[in-house]
Amino acid sequence: MQRNLSEGYGLIESCGGCFTSLGNVYPMIGTVGAPLTTIEAWLEMVPELGYDALSSVPCREIFLRGKTLFSGYHK
Repeated sequence: MQRNLSEGYGLIESCGGCFTSLGNVYPMIGTVGAPLTTIEAWLEMVPELGYDALSSVPCREIFLRGKTLFSGYHK
């Protein structure tokens, strides 16, 4: 019996899943995979938080946009 392994990334404040990797389709073990087709994602530097893509340990903030994301917390 073959079992499939998926890795993913999601945020409870945005949606259940934003990125996914399918081990039997894409050899992406160790990554969060590609954005779902309903999500637009990009990375930005945020100097005031110390997020600098040019530092010795690159760090950036993940930004997401899409119709399947929550618009805010309930109440």
